[in-house]
Amino acid sequence: MVQTIADLRRQICRLELEIERQEAALATNRSLLRELQTNLDLQNPTFSILTLPPEITSEVFAHCVLEEVALANFNEAPFVLLRVCKMWNQIAMSTPALWTNIRLPSVQPERTLECMASRSRELSLNLLMAELPAIDGFWDAFCACAHRVRTLDINVSLGWTEALTAYAPAFSSLEQLRIVNDSWEGPVLDAFREAPSLRSVKLIAINLSRVLLPLESITNLVAELYYMEEIMDVLVHLPNLVVFHYTQYASEDDIFRQRTPVIHSRLREVRLIEPYEQPSIIRFLTLPNIETLVVNDSDDEIEAELLDFFKRSKPSLRTLGLHPAATRRTLNLASLDFLQTPRIAHLELTYLGDMAIGVFCQAFTMPSFLRGIREVVLRCRKGPASESNRFAVGRRRGREVELHTFVGFVLDAAEKRMVGTPSQPAEAASPLKLRIFTEDTDTLFLSTAQATQCRELKSRGVDVWIGPERRNLVV
Repeated sequence: MVQTIADLRRQICRLELEIERQEAALATNRSLLRELQTNLDLQNPTFSILTLPPEITSEVFAHCVLEEVALANFNEAPFVLLRVCKMWNQIAMSTPALWTNIRLPSVQPERTLECMASRSRELSLNLLMAELPAIDGFWDAFCACAHRVRTLDINVSLGWTEALTAYAPAFSSLEQLRIVNDSWEGPVLDAFREAPSLRSVKLIAINLSRVLLPLESITNLVAELYYMEEIMDVLVHLPNLVVFHYTQYASEDDIFRQRTPVIHSRLREVRLIEPYEQPSIIRFLTLPNIETLVVNDSDDEIEAELLDFFKRSKPSLRTLGLHPAATRRTLNLASLDFLQTPRIAHLELTYLGDMAIGVFCQAFTMPSFLRGIREVVLRCRKGPASESNRFAVGRRRGREVELHTFVGFVLDAAEKRMVGTPSQPAEAASPLKLRIFTEDTDTLFLSTAQATQCRELKSRGVDVWIGPERRNLVV
């Protein structure tokens, strides 16, 4: 049937009217959308992130990822970002920094490695492998990205040595290496000997003679559960070591054995965890350039050992921390002669016993004591436990002090040092941070006199904190 001109005009008119109607509806919907978005912005402040440029959102995402390498949790970043909306999925997938931390699962590790390595593009990788992958295809994927591995954490075994020897991956970017195993006695592992960028090594209970490393390049060493003799032999061969963390393995022979002293001129930071009633390694070290020394599990002879150490080393020590053994309730110090090192700026003492806190507070009243101090951190806890407590050992030279009494001793000493007395005002002193960190707050309160002392100290440039690390009771 042939349409007439009138029919065509009627159809055109109907279409034009329909278009106008749909355009009006579209305009109404767009207006409603803008109104809803405005209301959502007012009620949900985080919604505004959708208005950020993608490159800014990408940077925000990168800060959501934990630094630790952990198993994939699809309810946490970065994986959860993929499920929020299409735009976030696209941004997350195009942000390589989100995919650089890889902990390989025991199931299909090669797929995880290939996927994460692809998403991270050419960025450096942080890789943790708790188990030796038994899949042949894994090692091809591993070798393909080995040149990008910056941090490698492995539980070494005989299979590891054989695989690394057979495939010979090139660790050209490896900076940090962690190896753990307390029973491995396999062939020598030399896969890391030629790693040109390796600077930081953490070794846990592994036979030091079975791992070949570029010793002259290493600047940071964490060694856990080693006899003192083993670790002193290693120190001799690490001429550029700057940071040294050492956990000593207890041995009855160590108490009586004599050792050749070691002089190390590059070490700047030493942190020690040593068994109670064992000689400290500092007895045999001379470290003229040490700046930070922290000793955990300090025994009753630590004062004499420190005094001799400082006399030998004559260091420019800036930070000193002393903490008691885990089996003892208090840190017992009968003398503070070792604290005459003039440049100490940061001092941390944990759980001082009644004798030790008395000795410290008496010395602290004198401006000549710790003349260069900038921060004092004292840690304390609720107070005496029952005598039947397993911590009763170690009460020979000092008992615990009640929190309120402890705080009072310290405030009195600080006031005399920084404020003085009406007849003998204190001289102007450098600003000081005074931290009294407590484990308990239910039984701790500041009396009116102590609150007044705190205000007076603050007026003299003392930044006072009393309470747990997240709650300051000083107003």
